[in-house]
Amino acid sequence: MKKIIAYLLLCLTFTIFTNFTFAQTGKIAGKVFDSKSGEVLIGVKVNIEGTVTVTSSDYEGKFSLSNLKPGTYNLLVSYIGYSKKVLTGIEVKAKEVTPINISMIESTKGFDDIVIRGEVKKESANALLIQQKNATTISDGVSIETIRKTPDRNTSDVLKRVSGATIQDNKYAIIRGLPDRYNAAFINGSPLPSSEPDRKAFAFDIFPANLLDNIVIVKSATPDLSGEFAGGLILIKTKDIPDQNFYNLSFGTSINSITTFNKFNTNVNGATDFLGIDDGTRKLPGSFPDNKTMQSLQNNIQTKDDVDRLVSVAKPFNNNFKVNENASMRPAYSFQFSMGQLKKFKTSELGSVFSMSMQNTPTTQQISRKDYDDNGKIYDYNDEQNTINTLNGFLWNISLKNKNNKISFKNLLNINSNDQTVIRNGQDLAGGTVSKSYAMWYTQNILNSHQVSGEHFVKKFESKINWTLGYSGLNRETPDFRRVKYQKSASDELAVFEVPLNSIPQTDAAGRFYSSQNDKIYNAGIDISRPLNIKKFKNEIKFGGYAQYRDRIFNARQLGYIFAPGQNPVGLKSLPIDQIFSSNNIDMNGLILKE
Repeated sequence: MKKIIAYLLLCLTFTIFTNFTFAQTGKIAGKVFDSKSGEVLIGVKVNIEGTVTVTSSDYEGKFSLSNLKPGTYNLLVSYIGYSKKVLTGIEVKAKEVTPINISMIESTKGFDDIVIRGEVKKESANALLIQQKNATTISDGVSIETIRKTPDRNTSDVLKRVSGATIQDNKYAIIRGLPDRYNAAFINGSPLPSSEPDRKAFAFDIFPANLLDNIVIVKSATPDLSGEFAGGLILIKTKDIPDQNFYNLSFGTSINSITTFNKFNTNVNGATDFLGIDDGTRKLPGSFPDNKTMQSLQNNIQTKDDVDRLVSVAKPFNNNFKVNENASMRPAYSFQFSMGQLKKFKTSELGSVFSMSMQNTPTTQQISRKDYDDNGKIYDYNDEQNTINTLNGFLWNISLKNKNNKISFKNLLNINSNDQTVIRNGQDLAGGTVSKSYAMWYTQNILNSHQVSGEHFVKKFESKINWTLGYSGLNRETPDFRRVKYQKSASDELAVFEVPLNSIPQTDAAGRFYSSQNDKIYNAGIDISRPLNIKKFKNEIKFGGYAQYRDRIFNARQLGYIFAPGQNPVGLKSLPIDQIFSSNNIDMNGLILKE
């Protein structure tokens, strides 16, 4: 890890030095579209007034004017059938891109030579309003400009800023009051798999915010979008071709008054926990039998040899129940590096964006839980929940573009893990017991997303062709979720806390849980569109197809500690949590495991 950071710092230093030695120039870039329909205009002539510097918009309506010396310029924009437009007061700064969106007004008969003059600030504002007004769907979203101005860490934080969207448990999206099962999420045109084993939901805290270009929530159906939603369709787009070369490096830290420099409970730590990946410390022992074999062993206990076999399969488990109490918790930290490269050729350009984000955030929550029925209070619990969230994201997008074509290859790898330790104290008023419970829970999510897409403009037929091939895969692991509960009688002052062990497994009192989930989604789609104008009415006809294939594999193992047949050793149930399940107590006279 240290070598990677040192290499990135060296690259950044070299780039800053080399860039400093070159001429300081700027760039004007933007998009041109019709002021009424909102359609992009192809082949619009854009030039610097009073100079020979000229360019034209491509099939996406985009244009750029490069190598401009710092200063103030006027743009002259012209297109057949539209009134000429002059935009004044465009300031160009060294090594910066000045973005401009231009709306063109269709000329009427007898007024072909009208020239419309306007300020660039008003023009940009009008462009945004026109695009919203002419949208064919009811939608809302957040752009990269807004994301940059916020302290949001991940996508779930960004979604909170979208009208009509709320976030449940800091990660699940609720659109227009409808829960996660009624919503769908897509990234760069490819569907995202469910991150939960037992519900149709996606945890949006898996994406770092700095990897996003924009988020749009579509709330009404159109034929060219997936129809598997009732609340909203969440469209996530990651960064694409940059307007210029750039390198960004940032470090951050934060202090939480409840967490930082205060007591913090942790459990077993692996060597690669900082990456959000378990190194095998929590994995199920390799010698542990499969489910069918385990069922055969535990359902046919007749001799001491049968018991000895169950002892042998329980012995290899690590005694990792100890809770470590740290006197002072460190602050949260984050590291982000991103770079963009743009290489221009004679008739095309090649762009690439790479981004890496690493975040580690400890949090403490004090939770009070009280349950009631018709007779009054039945539970009264107080939880201290300590969680370390690790969020790492890697993005690499590359695109090759010429005047009429664009081919893109987009890749995303996200790793999100939670290492949680919960200590619960309280009373079961209905059962008449006082309890102290422990839960040690590690979850690991690894998301892979890859897309190959193309955008083409066929000038002869004035048609646009968009296609995409995509793959998304999600691997979710819950290795060694451990729970232990000590309890005693509330009415007996001499009673001691004991784990309620007996001959029947109680996984909430003394258990281990392992699960793995693998989701794979393959998708392909194509859209073909072309103008279909009827007299003065501008229309567009579009047709295409979309297909997807989904596959899911889910496995779970739920294990509980019990006394060996005929055994009930004195004092074992009251041993401390770091001793009760040690290998010394796993024998024919002590504890065994059942599934």
